[in-house]
Amino acid sequence: MLYDRIKYLCKAHIERGQIATNDLDDLERMHKIYHDDLNGNGFLDDLVNAVRKLPIDPVLPGKGDEK
Repeated sequence: MLYDRIKYLCKAHIERGQIATNDLDDLERMHKIYHDDLNGNGFLDDLVNAVRKLPIDPVLPGKGDEK
């Protein structure tokens, strides 16, 4: 399920053409867990790298870390 979620989020942000700082942080954390802790196979590396190259949109007020 984590693989599918990361893939979905990467494609959504690539389609938008930008990513908010908090979303990038969340995506990086998920990818680290998938890749390092769960021994992911590397299939998502290209997608995550493409997201890392997107313009960074600052976190909007009220849309940040509301966890």
